[in-house]
Amino acid sequence: MIENQSSGINPGNATVGQPPPSNSGAATLDQGELFTLTQQFNSSSSWFFWIAGLSVINSLIAVFGGNWHFLFGLGITSVADALSLQSGTAGKTISFVFTLLMAGLFVIFGFLAKKFFHWAFIVGMVVYTLDGLLLALAQDYLGLAFHAFVLYQLFRGLSASRKLSELKRGQGI
Repeated sequence: MIENQSSGINPGNATVGQPPPSNSGAATLDQGELFTLTQQFNSSSSWFFWIAGLSVINSLIAVFGGNWHFLFGLGITSVADALSLQSGTAGKTISFVFTLLMAGLFVIFGFLAKKFFHWAFIVGMVVYTLDGLLLALAQDYLGLAFHAFVLYQLFRGLSASRKLSELKRGQGI
């Protein structure tokens, strides 16, 4: 390989008499495409953290008697919050612990997705889809639409993660 100052590495013979480098079938991209994939991957995998954080904030709002919430949070924690309002302090505590556990699960999905564990994207998307079904049952169509948007973003992240992993394997990084 020969280093080219303007566009990175180009295939070529560094010395005369050596065979040309073989292409192992690995996908190649220019730096702009690599940057776009990396940006898409980072942005999309961050949605797991947003879901977790906003779910906790939604539960805190409910615990302290607020009557609004963020649309990107989990529907299951909103159900738990609504049920806890009728159960007093113990119910609110149990609901908040449940929210922390669910949020922790999404934080784990986020960390693992950022480490290119594709299954974390897939399992996280399945769990979030099931959560969206609760919103459909509750006829919360705006929340359902936002769930669909986030699922689309997560799918884009999974796709970028797979492409970036393929490139890393192909380049032996």
